[in-house]
Formats: sequence, C-alpha cells, structure tokens
Amino acid sequence: MDTAFGVRTWPAYAKINLALHVTGRRPDGYHLIESLAVFTRFGDRVEIALADSDEFAVSGRYAPEVPLDASNLVLKARDALRQTAGHERTPPVAIRLEKNLPVASGVGGGSSDAATVLRGLVETWALDIDGAELARIGLSLGADVPMCLVAKPLVARGIGDELSMVPDFSALGLVLVNPGTPVSTAEVFAALSRRDNEALPPLPRGIDFHSLRNWLEITRNDLEPAALAMQPAIGRALSWLNKAGSGPARSPSGRPPKFAAASPTGSLPRRAASHRRAQMARIDESRSFIPVRIAVLTVSDTRSLPDDKSGQTLADRITEAGHILAARDIVTDDREKIRDTVLAWSQDKNIDVVITTGGTGFTGRDVTPDALEPIFEKRMDGFSEVFHRISYDKIGTSTIQSRATGGVVNATFVFVLPGSPGACKDAWDGILKAQLDYRHTPCNFVEIMPRLDEHLRRGKSAP
Repeated sequence: MDTAFGVRTWPAYAKINLALHVTGRRPDGYHLIESLAVFTRFGDRVEIALADSDEFAVSGRYAPEVPLDASNLVLKARDALRQTAGHERTPPVAIRLEKNLPVASGVGGGSSDAATVLRGLVETWALDIDGAELARIGLSLGADVPMCLVAKPLVARGIGDELSMVPDFSALGLVLVNPGTPVSTAEVFAALSRRDNEALPPLPRGIDFHSLRNWLEITRNDLEPAALAMQPAIGRALSWLNKAGSGPARSPSGRPPKFAAASPTGSLPRRAASHRRAQMARIDESRSFIPVRIAVLTVSDTRSLPDDKSGQTLADRITEAGHILAARDIVTDDREKIRDTVLAWSQDKNIDVVITTGGTGFTGRDVTPDALEPIFEKRMDGFSEVFHRISYDKIGTSTIQSRATGGVVNATFVFVLPGSPGACKDAWDGILKAQLDYRHTPCNFVEIMPRLDEHLRRGKSAP
C-alpha cells in the first residue's frame, strides 16, 4: 500500500490457476472446483481517497473495456461493504482503478479489483470487520473474490470459498500470453462436457520446482477444452508455447491469457544453452529418413493406458517424428514382469528400440533399473550423463533423484526414463529425437543398429 496526499494505493494481483478440476455442480448451478491458485506480482492498481462525493474513474491500457456503471465489481464491492457497515461509518470516497489486466481474460482481474477495494475501504473507513465477514461479503460478489482477498498460494475447493493455504511455495517464473479474444466464464462453464471429474491429487510435501513440475504433469485445467473449442486462437498460442517453453503450458482458467511456462528464474540462460545444443545438431538432408520401430513400456502400480500421460507423451512424440509405435504396455513395479516384457520385446524382430518410463527413483517400489541393468549386454553411461545434464538445467540438483539409464539387450536399444511426462519430454527432445534420426550427424543410433548383433552373426564374442 502506498500513501500520498491522502490517497492510498493498493495492488490488485493477477490470479493464476496452475490446476483446476471441476468436480461437480450444485443444484443452484454453481460448479464445484478444486484449484491450486497463485498470484503474480503484476496486476491492476486501486487508489482510494476520502471525497465530498463518491467518484469512480478508470485509467490504464484496458480502461476502455471497463464498465463505469453499477455492474462494475469495484462499485459492487463498495456498495456491499457500505451496506454491511452502515452509511454513517462509510463517507464518500473517490476510487481510481488502473486497469493493466485484460478483461474476461481468466486471471481474476475483476475479482482481484473487488477484493482490493474491500481491503482498501476497510482501512480507509477504519472499519472493525474480520476476515471471515469480509470473505462472506466477497463471496456475494463472486466465487473468486475470497481467493483474491487472501492473494497468496492456496488450494480452493467448494465453489471457491473453501481455502487452504500452501505455505513455503517457491517463486515461479511465468509467461502470460493474451491472444486478445475475451471469453466469458459463464460460457466456458456452460460448454463443459463433463462436470464430475476426479479431485486434485495431494500436493507433495515440501514443494519445490521439481516436485511442483511433476505434480502439474498429473493435473489438468478442466475448462481448457471448452475454451479451445470456443476460441481457436487459444490453441495456437498454447501450441507455440509448448514448443518454445521449458515448462508445462496451460491456460490459467481455460481462457485466453495462457499460463505458458512455469520455470525457475533464469529460464533465458537455459534457452540459450538449448539453442547452442541445437546448433551442434546437424541434419543431413541428402540422407533419407528411416522410421524406427519403438515400443513403450510404462512401469506403474496406479496408472492405466487412458491416464498414462508419460507413455502417451512418448507415443505422441514417436509418431510425430515419423517413427512407428510398435508396442505399448503397462506393467506393475515388479522386477520379473519388467524384465520379462523387455526381454520379449528385445527378441521381437518388429521392435528396434524399447523405452520404459517409471520406477527410476529411490523408493522401495522403484525397481526398473534394478530389473534391466543386469540384462544389459552393453551399458550406455553417456545416456544417463547427458539426460542428467539436460535435467539439471531445468530442475537443478533434484535430477540426482532419478536413475535414468540405457543399454543394449539382444541387439535392441533400451532406454530407461523417469515416470514424469516432463522427464520423458526432456529425454526425447534432448537426446532420442536426434539419435534415432538416421539423418543426424556426425553419428546416430540408427546407422549402427545393423551392427549390434555382429558378434553373434560371426559366431564369437565381441572383443
């Protein structure tokens, strides 16, 4: 809050839903949600000063889009608080809103403005109103207003009124893109095809960027598909962000300004490093592309094919690159089942490469490397080293909690990846996409595949 010549100023922060699950609908039409919400340092600004009569003015980039009549949430907030406190205790005020956030943009601009006005007027009028009463007033204005009154990382449930704080939440770098196509919240909710989705998974203990990134990979924004169908520009923005960013891209509430990438500060140097690596890669266009037959094995006790995001991430990238998805399966964290499946695939003449995802950590159930490394004819130490280098650029020392590895089994390349979609993206985009492209120079895996079993064909052991 700033004070100058009797005018007090408060920031109205943008609200970002990192994940939003729609879990039901009440008889009165309100939707039940579970959302992890955070607030940015950027937003609108509200100025309040005592005056001879009530005044309201709007400035800023998006001022022309803001209504000045009683439909504005700022004026509704003023009037609701005045009605609760009484006119004798709430003299006229001049309110000026600096509108920096786009209207109908999914970042809670109107709700944050209303919440900020409530807080500001409580101070300006010196009212004795506790947080619970202020939240009740805020909820009468809109389901997001109680969240914006808190303006700290939180999980919201119910219709947005049941709030649980998330302490010690790490700062994130965010990129927000606004395609300039407003969509009303009511229209997005009305277009939902399903309203009984599962709740948010439990938040990890001791949230850091690594654990948050993995958590986000198993969550969604249930408003996003409806918004994409209503405004194709959102999909185009998301597509670009997914290609350009280093973190998960999604809409903050399924509407135009997109939560583009969550990454630690310092993402620009990371992109520069990625650019340098890309410059070292060379594609010889004189060579013909050779499709490789790749099998994907997910190791998990809890997933099924429909909700296997990591396996689907690999499958999508394999086919997008022009390769053949030769097989795909899920097995539990059982050494024999993992080993038997990989051995069977390695003996299948229609499979050239096996990629596993999951079970590379250090818990008791993480046994994928333990199951497969004993059957490696040759171990690929360089794969693990390069994977950890790429991962370190994104999640720092947390990368040591993975035992990603690679090797050769029955003349078949086998790559063992962690269980998060983000790690699968890192391994494919940073290593496998290039090394499984016959055109990649100075060398690649494809050109040596015919020689992986030459010692067997010669009838003697390799030197």
